This record gives sequence, structure tokens and C-alpha cells, in this order.
Amino acid sequence: MKNIIGFISAFSLFLMPVGNAYADDKYNIVDTGEYKIVYFLDENSNAVITEINSEVKDITVPEEINGFKVTGIDRYAFFENTELNSVIFPETLETIGDYAFAGCLSIKNITIPKNVNSVGKGCFLSCTELEKISVKGNIKEIPDNCFASCTKLNYADIPFSVTDIGEKAFFGCTSLNDIALHKNITSFGDSCLGAYYDARLGDIAYKNDFTIHAEKNSEAEKYADEKSLSFSEIKKGDLNGDGKIDSGDASDILAEYSRLSTNNSESFSPVRKIASDLDDNFMTNSSDASEVLKIYASSQTAK
Repeated sequence: MKNIIGFISAFSLFLMPVGNAYADDKYNIVDTGEYKIVYFLDENSNAVITEINSEVKDITVPEEINGFKVTGIDRYAFFENTELNSVIFPETLETIGDYAFAGCLSIKNITIPKNVNSVGKGCFLSCTELEKISVKGNIKEIPDNCFASCTKLNYADIPFSVTDIGEKAFFGCTSLNDIALHKNITSFGDSCLGAYYDARLGDIAYKNDFTIHAEKNSEAEKYADEKSLSFSEIKKGDLNGDGKIDSGDASDILAEYSRLSTNNSESFSPVRKIASDLDDNFMTNSSDASEVLKIYASSQTAK
């Protein structure tokens, strides 16, 4: 994988604006006092950040620059910024380009906000300190190599909007032991989950302790079966995994719905979020609780 990073680094010299290339009229530089931000305006007059020049290790990307809404992080924007510890994205953000954070060796956590609809390939490739990713955005795909070689990654929350997981998307994530996948994910690229390079074999292998949590008869279950990975069934309505659907499950759903309705952060794990979505509308709400109570009442009547 070091060879891949080296190749990308060399190749990027031909793609990234470097030095006085920023003198081109396309690019603008603004000094905030804390950062020097290089950006350009897209066809909709929104700002796309190409680079943030700063020795600050924790960066908050602004929502606006000179009155222009920030909607994009350009490809290679933070490529191999080994000093960057954390980055907070604005709610205005919509796209993150290819390899934008590849080789950022110090980042530990990433939250992709709700308005993001596109993340580029290799976006977080070889972020070797990255431990947790939470995707709140409306993206359709986890693209090729997106989190490949994130060797400390141990938590990944995939949104309901995702339908495709690209080739080697989580390849070499050797600390990731399980993942919850909803039934709308219908396409799984080669070696996308549970796979790593085994030097002893000289070939790709699959982790024997990797578990896919998903509904029965889903494409995720088929992928687990094909790759001889462990599979754990998610049963809609059974939030605590005790094999029963009862009033306690309904209460948990209502409590989470109340929390989200008052703009508090979610508390459900990825498995519980999938289990709670009985009406398949990609959210936890009161109708899910109603469905649980119907199932519970029916089971009591049958006794």
C-alpha cells in the first residue's frame, strides 16, 4: 500500500496547483488570521476549497469564504497532511474529492455531514490513525479504496442512502471486526469488506473474526457467505437482540425518536438503527414503534 501512496503522491504533482500556480485567476487566497485558504468558485458560484495552509492541527472548515458558500473539498486538498489531527466539516458541504485526505496519518475521527452527496475514491486512503467514521450524508456509494488501509479503524456507521460499496473500500482495515449493513446495499465490490493482504500467503485473505450484521436474504448476507465471513441476522423490531419483539423495544424506539425530534444526537448503534426501521423510511420514528406494538399485540393474542 506504501507503493500506492507513493504513486499517488508523484501523480498528484501533475494534478495539484502548486506554488505560484495559484496566481491563476481561477484560484483565490484568503487569510483568516488562523488559516490561509485557497479556493475557487464553481459554476454555481460556490466555494470549493483546494488547500488550507496552516500549522494548526485541528481545522474547522468554514461555511462561507468571502460571502461564498463552501460546498466542496477539492481532490487532493489535504493529501498527505501528516500533521492534521482533526477536521470538522460545515453543514454546507456537499462533495469531497478523490484522495482529499489520503495519507493524513494523524486523523482519528471523521464525521461526514448530512448534506454531503458525494465522496471521492481513495478519500481517506491510508489514514492509519483513523478509528471512527460516521457518515451522515446522502451519499449513494462508498467508493473504491475510500477507507483502504485505515488499519486502526474499528467503527463504521454507513447511512441508509448507500447502495454500493466499491472495490477495496475497506480493504486492509484490520481493526474493523464488524459492520452493520442495511438491505438497500445491493452492490459489493471486490475485496470491499473483511479483506486484507496476507504476506504469508502472498495473496488477499479474509478476516476470520469479521462479522456482517444484516437482514436475512440480503445481498450483504450473500457477500458474507461468498467470502466465508460470519453473519449475524438483524431482526426488524428486536432492538436488544433477545429474540423477542415487545413493548420494551417500542419504548426504546419512542425514546430515540423523542431524542432526535429535539435535535439531540442519536444514541442507537448502527445495528439498532436498522432494527428500528420497520416502515423502511430510513429513520426512527413513532410509526416504527406502532409497528412493533402491533407485532407484540399479535403475538400475545396468538398465545
